[in-house]
Amino acid sequence: MRAFAAVLRRELAERWLLALAAALLGLIPLAVPFLPMGISQAPDARSGTAIALAVIVSYVLALVLGSTVLARDLSERRLGFYFSRPLPGWAIWAGKLAGAALLAFGSGVLVLLPSLLLGDRLDPSGSWGWGLGRGGDSALAFTLWVMTVLALLLAANAFSTMVRSRSPWLLLDLLAGTLLVGLVGIATARLLSAWALDALTMAHFGLLVIVVLCFAAASAVQVTRARTDARRGHRLLSLPLWTLLGLSALAFGGYAQWVLAASPEDLVAIGGMVPAPAGDWIALGGSTGKLRGEFEPFFLLDTSSGRSFRLQAHATDWGGFAFSSDGRHAAWTEMAGRGDFPVTIHRLDLGRPGAEPVATPIGFPEHFPYSLVLSPDGRRMACIVDERIVAQEMGNGRLLLATPVLAGDSWSADRLRFLDSRTLRWYGTRKNAPLQGGEGELRVVDFDLGTGRIVREIRSPGKENAIRGISPDGQSVLLKSRTLEPSREEIAIVDLRTGEPPVDILVKGVQSGLSFLPDGRVVIARRSQDRIELRVLNGRGAELKRFHLPGGRVRLGGQPAPGLLVVLTTRDSSEKAWRTVLLNLDSGALRPLGEGLYPDGWPSLPTGSIGTQLFVQKNGGLVRIDPATGRQHVILHPEN
Repeated sequence: MRAFAAVLRRELAERWLLALAAALLGLIPLAVPFLPMGISQAPDARSGTAIALAVIVSYVLALVLGSTVLARDLSERRLGFYFSRPLPGWAIWAGKLAGAALLAFGSGVLVLLPSLLLGDRLDPSGSWGWGLGRGGDSALAFTLWVMTVLALLLAANAFSTMVRSRSPWLLLDLLAGTLLVGLVGIATARLLSAWALDALTMAHFGLLVIVVLCFAAASAVQVTRARTDARRGHRLLSLPLWTLLGLSALAFGGYAQWVLAASPEDLVAIGGMVPAPAGDWIALGGSTGKLRGEFEPFFLLDTSSGRSFRLQAHATDWGGFAFSSDGRHAAWTEMAGRGDFPVTIHRLDLGRPGAEPVATPIGFPEHFPYSLVLSPDGRRMACIVDERIVAQEMGNGRLLLATPVLAGDSWSADRLRFLDSRTLRWYGTRKNAPLQGGEGELRVVDFDLGTGRIVREIRSPGKENAIRGISPDGQSVLLKSRTLEPSREEIAIVDLRTGEPPVDILVKGVQSGLSFLPDGRVVIARRSQDRIELRVLNGRGAELKRFHLPGGRVRLGGQPAPGLLVVLTTRDSSEKAWRTVLLNLDSGALRPLGEGLYPDGWPSLPTGSIGTQLFVQKNGGLVRIDPATGRQHVILHPEN
């Protein structure tokens, strides 16, 4: 250790002026508050300037010192001075590189010192909107700074040694470096296109640490084994370096492949589900756990056979995914390979055994479509893109409708619905009305896709409303008005067939469930103190049934069988207190369904469809329950 300390002291003593210059540079951020800017912006600007200068100074010094501290001494035959002394090779290598690292990183710290003495909070996550650090956590940013300084220093030393040796091995170095960058770039692009951003961050940080270790190990071999022989040192540097980096790049690609190879069985938590109106297919997504960087893939899954397809995560933001009403077709949006435009519509014939997803001729070069819907037979699609309603043939991409319904109007596009294969309906509500007492309006427009013309338009007056539900036949709409009183909510039912004024319903208490049932009735759940009240209304708002359930919170599921509604209740916010029951909508009788089951369906789903019988277990599994027998069929096994 004495030899190492002697070399280190010599390196620091020879370059002490660098530390003085860094300390002087640290005074520059102190002048920032005197520049013309708002007083409230001055502290952030000063800390941001200090951080920027510190990073720049440390990076520049890492490159300069890394390229000279060993390589220049070797090429100019000054390294022999150290080997002529009774110094081991490892002490020479470690002392010189440690001195360079301390000067590079220490100079950055000296730049920050004046701002720190003034009490500035040097948080990279808040300075000029930088994305380093999350939620004020600067530990990650500091660690990243240290590792990148070391990486630049060691990489500069290695490449400077290669260039200064003037060996033909340099061509092989360039080829190996290009191949490795290409391998890492391909794996990075795959993770980016899948939106596995946290996994990519973890992989890049791990790769950075490994790269630092690889460069350090190869450099140590070069100095200790080749001593002052430049060409031999080049060979002894390159062979272990590219071998270790090659294994690291393969490991990086293997990790990316492992992340992207996640299947529905790898989900540790289910985050969302869209069931087909008929048949056994569902679309679901969730988290794959910390080792995969909380990667959240989305899948099309056949619950009967276990067959699945992974979809792009951003595509299935559920506004970019749709089933046909017969459950035989699915369509979704996918971006280009690098997660960029254009957006293409893909489809899958769910009813054909062995079918694979295919890209359709339908694409959008500059905007992302939403509110995607399919016609009942799956042959046509419609969506909203760039403030236009667009409908096209799935097979050949023929344009059926492209109308700027929203242009120049204060309407928010809420829903699209195929009434049949020829008629497309758009539902919109007025926005930007005053919070209370302002006039609002529901607008419904029917388009004939054979002619591209409007065949019917309905406007229903009322207060500013948000669409909370559309009846299964598309002929009734549930509206909920905004209100400043949390214990008083206004609901309206609009019957589009009659053209009569909306039926207003006042709900006292906290409304916690509102939906159409498959037969067109309306169910409203509200909670008041320690009681849950369920009201069942007909399509004109007349009350048919009223039930009282124990508990303080409620969630409504679907109808797994005629006359039975899944209800989830609890007396508090504890997950252990949730109780799942089947409510008989005729008699009010309750039948326990099980514990630790969370319904992911909703009341308007077709009675008995797959979504009404699926339940997420609290430990992450997915089961299907037969309402008649109570028998459970495990679809996804929970993680142990």
